[in-house]
Amino acid sequence: MQRLLIATAVAALSALTLAAPAQADDQSFLQTLRDQGQYMPPWLDRARIGGGYWTCGQLHAGVPRAELVPQFVQVDGNVFIDAAQHELCPDILG
Repeated sequence: MQRLLIATAVAALSALTLAAPAQADDQSFLQTLRDQGQYMPPWLDRARIGGGYWTCGQLHAGVPRAELVPQFVQVDGNVFIDAAQHELCPDILG
């Protein structure tokens, strides 16, 4: 029983530790967009983050960047994709 409690505590602590960088990446993604002049109201931040992860998923699936750019109508698609690649899924860069 004690081993189960210790394992559960370690798993919970690991999850919290791993969750912190993801939040930082989300915030740096939003900040990068703002720094590039792609401002939208803060109440849309969750949607933008979701769009960033969607973009990463598309890139991971092999969808060409040229096919993704036209899908962004309220922001510059190239800036959005760059921000997503650098801040949310840098593994795509190389």
